[in-house]
Amino acid sequence: FGTRRQRQMCIRDRSAIAELEIADIYLELNLTNQAFDIYKRVSPVFKRLRMRAEEARSRANFGRTALKIGKLSAAKRQLNAAIKLYEAEQNNFAAAACRLELARIESDAGDQSAAAMLAASASGVLKKSENPRRRLAAEWVEAEIMLRSADRRARKKLAAFIEKAESHGQVAYVQAGLNAMGRLEMRSGRNADARSYFERSAAMVEMMRSPLPAEEFSLAFMAERIEPYRELTNLAIAEGRFRDAFIWNERSRSRSLADSMSAKGTAGPNLLATETHRHREELNRLYKLLDSAAGDTESLKRKIGAAERKLATATRRMNSISGNGHSPQAAFGKAGLEAVIGRLGSGRALVEFTLSGDEIGAFVLADGEVEFFGGIASNSEIAAAIRSLRFQFESLKYGQNVDAFTASLRKKADVLLARMYEKLVRPIRDAIGDRGLVVVPAGAIHLVPFHALKEEKRYLIEEREVVYAPSAAVWERLPNGEGNGLDNALLIAFADEKIPLVESEVAAIREMLSNAETLSGKDATFDGYLDRSGSADLIHFACHGSFRPDDPMNSSLHLADGWVT
Repeated sequence: FGTRRQRQMCIRDRSAIAELEIADIYLELNLTNQAFDIYKRVSPVFKRLRMRAEEARSRANFGRTALKIGKLSAAKRQLNAAIKLYEAEQNNFAAAACRLELARIESDAGDQSAAAMLAASASGVLKKSENPRRRLAAEWVEAEIMLRSADRRARKKLAAFIEKAESHGQVAYVQAGLNAMGRLEMRSGRNADARSYFERSAAMVEMMRSPLPAEEFSLAFMAERIEPYRELTNLAIAEGRFRDAFIWNERSRSRSLADSMSAKGTAGPNLLATETHRHREELNRLYKLLDSAAGDTESLKRKIGAAERKLATATRRMNSISGNGHSPQAAFGKAGLEAVIGRLGSGRALVEFTLSGDEIGAFVLADGEVEFFGGIASNSEIAAAIRSLRFQFESLKYGQNVDAFTASLRKKADVLLARMYEKLVRPIRDAIGDRGLVVVPAGAIHLVPFHALKEEKRYLIEEREVVYAPSAAVWERLPNGEGNGLDNALLIAFADEKIPLVESEVAAIREMLSNAETLSGKDATFDGYLDRSGSADLIHFACHGSFRPDDPMNSSLHLADGWVT
């Protein structure tokens, strides 16, 4: 088995490669902070072990990760190092892909001349590849640079790019091209043409909702999906078509939530959607294998060709059904708006907040009318007020003589609550009247306690009902509360040092329910939850929760057997 030193080196090799694989998985899942730390640690290890190909891959992905989290100088340094290593390995395609990343960085920084030189250098190599995604990546970066340079050839370049991306079934690239054409038409003052491109882009999202794991779009794919909705909303607002604007805004936020709640839809289109999604996943898996290969392999290219043909066939069948008015999932439209208005009646108003850059706007639906109020506040000032309010609340945790400061803390909190009332409610006060409120938040408003906002001596909850919803369409689909019995409830309570009174909370809730089972203390385990939750009409957790905005997948609840992610 070799000498002891050789065995130790073999272990180090395998350990480093395993860490690299883990980092790549984190990057794929957008867990960028974890990926960054591993690439930073493992890249020098490959250098010491003289594993040039592995070091090149590590530094290339290190650079991509640094770019994602805004560390531009580190991204450029790692990508340049990867280029040298790839060239030493004679892997010209991978080196060219890194040059494309550098071209994007220079273009974003405003240096279109440097970006164009890097893109041209990369494009000359990638256009020789038989991998169509590599060729499309080069053409897309060149098109972006033309757009930012106000090059007259940009329109023709984009039209050819869209056509080519469509022929290869690369939906993410098609949508990016359509969005870019829409922006170009808006810049030229041709709003009707811009609307047409954005509507085509939105239609693609409606038809193909599952994201593609293409590396070229891993950073901005969600932005590409939302952009056509946002621009169509803005165009309608500018033209005073507030109903249309609300519909587009609502479609951008409600679609996946509403669809998951609805059992409607025919079997045929749903089966086609599943089939199309499966073909697309397989196609992108094959492309990723080809992207990571040192050279183009004939077997992979044959499989890719077959997968593209299957995807094209399924897509044509989907489009045929859609063209006959039977879309796989009906989007929120005029009928949906009328349903929301009908359920609101005369006693409630719905306020759907919007966020454009840092500017907060609000749609108000009341008495069958739709109004829009733009620029009522900034997201940053509301976020600052929320931070100050939380500081006042958290001050209650410190010191043994808190009662002496309660009045002062409450007064400061009331000042902040009144300030947020003036920003978020006062501008729409006449439109909502005395009606109950359905609040659909956006941005920092997700953290605003509307029921506690204060006008003079009264809190908002003292004068009206206040409820929250993730979207108007979801709210409209919710049951109205009549006839929903709670025959079986499951109450789970686990106290720790931060929330010691949860068992008292659960005891109070239990008194309100006719039939409730309680798991508390050492019995409040995840296995206990799994065993009993299937038959419960109501499940109530009283435990400590940890939300990780930097890493949402590792948010967790604290139960007796540990933290449950």
